[in-house]
Amino acid sequence: LNSRSMHRSMHHWNPHPIVGISSFCFAPASWMYGAEAVALVNKGAWRDPCCALSALLAVLYFLVVITSLLADCIYLKRGHRSFYCYLDIVVASSCAVV
Repeated sequence: LNSRSMHRSMHHWNPHPIVGISSFCFAPASWMYGAEAVALVNKGAWRDPCCALSALLAVLYFLVVITSLLADCIYLKRGHRSFYCYLDIVVASSCAVV
């Protein structure tokens, strides 16, 4: 997608409940990584880099859920792009890179 097609698409999108519900598809990943981080801390391996990475991924996936819900369902208006749309792109991209 280039910026021109993204600019055109904002004129056709409307809020829809399914879009908001699909944001929660990232929640199980957040719970899984959070549980892994807690298990590593309880095991005494809190200095292990996997523990920090698991905790970071848990937080990032949780932020993906929140920003995706805000961008795609709550603050979506025809003809307007909200700040949360750009924030969602940055958070999701960061999560994918990590």
